[in-house]
Amino acid sequence: MIDLERLEQEKAELRQRFVGTTPFPAIVIDNFLRPGWCDRLGADFCAVLSAKNPDDLKKHKHVLRKVGMSKMEKLSDNHRAFFHEIYDPLFMDTLAYITGYSKLYSDFQLFGGGLHETWPGGFLNVHTDFNVHPSTGKMRALNLLLYLNPDWKPEYEGYLELWPASMDRCAQRIAPLQNRAVIFQTSDISFHGHPIPLACPEGTTRRSLAVYYYADWPDGLKPRTKTNYVFTPLQRQAVGAEMKKLYEAGCHNEDAMADALPNYERGAVIRLWRELYPRIGRGS
Repeated sequence: MIDLERLEQEKAELRQRFVGTTPFPAIVIDNFLRPGWCDRLGADFCAVLSAKNPDDLKKHKHVLRKVGMSKMEKLSDNHRAFFHEIYDPLFMDTLAYITGYSKLYSDFQLFGGGLHETWPGGFLNVHTDFNVHPSTGKMRALNLLLYLNPDWKPEYEGYLELWPASMDRCAQRIAPLQNRAVIFQTSDISFHGHPIPLACPEGTTRRSLAVYYYADWPDGLKPRTKTNYVFTPLQRQAVGAEMKKLYEAGCHNEDAMADALPNYERGAVIRLWRELYPRIGRGS
């Protein structure tokens, strides 16, 4: 399924590209799977996700019209074959060389991974992910995304965006094209997402397979169990305007502000409050 011979031949070049990418180590590999496999994997999405409703309510507005499946036993035979191959030691040794890790660990529980599908109007705000596996305790080190979107047009949006920690500009926009793999290092500063709502026609969705790899913990890094959402400059402007109205109405406490904006993840609201009202901070 994976063109491992090609990756072996190109791994030295791929390693240079991975390390040299900004704002954090990442790489795009086109034609990742051998011909025909992406069509098979994409064709199985409908059956696996048929019971999922993209309009089910989410906990907050940072994710919209996105569904997924991370239970290995509910995947198709083709999907299971993909995850077994993507976690095969031969591929993982090559991946470890490309990304500079001495050893990588697999996750057949697919915690947070598996099949992801976003429907028209949907998005995923910019964020960094949790960094600890709940069962093994290993550190999450890498994210591999394989896109399964034939004939994807630029006007559909859905670009994967990579942002620096300053969140002052988008550093990279990567189209979710069929048979394109994106591999990036996950860390406290690996801000990524596809925050612009999909503009694809009804009947078209944005599909991907998400794979996470784990490593041993370096000294000094602390486990983080929650996703850390942040606002882009345009989103900061919009949510900041809501905060201003609430502030003028007498809301002068960060906890009260978070309570008044329940549609957003609480941590993101509090961080923006401290940025916009630093002199007030946690005051009442």
